[in-house]
Amino acid sequence: MQTGIEFALRRDAQVIVTFDADGQHAASDVAALVDALEKHAADISIGSRFLTDSSAVPFGRRMLLRLAVIFMRITARVPLTDVHNGLRAIRRQAAAKISITLDGMAHASEIIDEIQRNSLRVVEVPVHVRYTEYSLHKGQSGAAAFRIAFEYLFKRWFL
Repeated sequence: MQTGIEFALRRDAQVIVTFDADGQHAASDVAALVDALEKHAADISIGSRFLTDSSAVPFGRRMLLRLAVIFMRITARVPLTDVHNGLRAIRRQAAAKISITLDGMAHASEIIDEIQRNSLRVVEVPVHVRYTEYSLHKGQSGAAAFRIAFEYLFKRWFL
């Protein structure tokens, strides 16, 4: 993720859009994320599957994501409804301040820390997330969520 952001900055991108590679995100949501930056004078906009009808989110995944929201509100103190949504739009100035060092999905938690650390203005935007057999297989399991939390806390406390 950091490599991609640095590449986009070198190419003089004014807005950088990130998304996970699990096939869950709809390209049609990108315009709303970019528009929200201007409309809300935000530095970063983050998609949220919980600002729309979230009934399509499988129950186990919904509970895991709710726990992640509580965890991140306690650790990073950023009030978001969907802390592991991979669809984001980031203004150039904000992207230049963000430093992602964690691998894998732990970067999503690290970005929330970077929002807090750099006092970035954030807005959430309703997005549609598609759950298919493929995307559910590629998504995070409960065990992976604990590994992500461990990596995140280890970096926060010891590095």
